[in-house]
Amino acid sequence: MQKPFCSGFTHSYNVARAFVVHPTRRPNKRTIWHCSQLIITFAIQMKDKIQKTNAARLLDKAGIDYTLVPYTVDESDLSAVHVAAQLGENIKQVFKTIVLKGERTGHFVCVVPGDAEIDLKLAAKAAADKKADLIPMKELLPLTGYIRGGCSPIGMKKIFPIFFDSSVTAFQHIYISAGVRGLQIKINPLSLIRFVNASTADLTAK
Repeated sequence: MQKPFCSGFTHSYNVARAFVVHPTRRPNKRTIWHCSQLIITFAIQMKDKIQKTNAARLLDKAGIDYTLVPYTVDESDLSAVHVAAQLGENIKQVFKTIVLKGERTGHFVCVVPGDAEIDLKLAAKAAADKKADLIPMKELLPLTGYIRGGCSPIGMKKIFPIFFDSSVTAFQHIYISAGVRGLQIKINPLSLIRFVNASTADLTAK
């Protein structure tokens, strides 16, 4: 029976190290193959380690299907429009997460299409309040654990009421932030809404 790949780890490492220290010692083809496989495995593990966020781990724990999709960050343009352009996706399927504070009900979260402006009156109505305003940007991190350009409706520090714009149900999949800049989660909106115990409502001016 063939030995598992990991059984050759120590041998390959030692031979590779010896080759670096003594470049005149040439490893055989089998050792080169082992070393190349180690490098590939390490690269994959590092890639997975970088991509996994708290939001992704929570989805894993719940057994919900999703895909992590990286994109190039532009610090001068953290808009959802830029994200959609980087992904090559319809901007109406790239949703942004906005935190508000109701006059009576306190903080709540709205998730709206990337090219839309949230209607504060409609947002307040969804939260059963008379008035709501966007929170100051300086409050975003201490309140949610996320920063601008990397705010996700999944895994905030506290549990807030969450409302998705009603347009979300028109799509088989949408994109939301994975909780860091440069990484999006592609996910079925109905699965996401159930997972975060959210509601849908008209949140943007038509």
